[in-house]
Amino acid sequence: MIRFQINNLLNQLAWQVVETPQVSEYNKGIVLEGSDVLYTGKEVFVGIRKNGTNMEGALIVARTFSDLAVVPITLPGNQSLRHYVSLISADVLAVGSSKEAKQVVQRMEREATFRYKTLTVKHDEAVDCLNVNDYVIYRQDISETACFVISVPKIPNPSRTDPDGWNNGG
Repeated sequence: MIRFQINNLLNQLAWQVVETPQVSEYNKGIVLEGSDVLYTGKEVFVGIRKNGTNMEGALIVARTFSDLAVVPITLPGNQSLRHYVSLISADVLAVGSSKEAKQVVQRMEREATFRYKTLTVKHDEAVDCLNVNDYVIYRQDISETACFVISVPKIPNPSRTDPDGWNNGG
């Protein structure tokens, strides 16, 4: 009943709802957690971990977004992908400095279709941030992020007719 109400509400808001079966065609349970999915604007990374998203869940993402590269990344331990890496801007990832975070980023670099710059932070907990319309939202309860201000630089816009070729906000 509640699922039906949520689907109706999302449809009214013009969201496309994709139903996910509870088991795959191989009779395996499907697990997909949002904290294991990282969309970079170019491709999708899906963290695969014990007690979290499984390969069947990653396959659902790949089928749903068949026009994007969907890259499954095996994660160490039980932490989600967003514990180790987050998107700061179109081509910059925030990455933890733990051994596990470095392993995750190495796997991502090996499997990625595109290349990304990285900003390494001292504590993995400081990685989990959110980029919305060139604003980075982050935790301030960790001393490292209390002064963690990121300004997304202006990027040359080739469609603009400015003589210097830069987008000046207009």
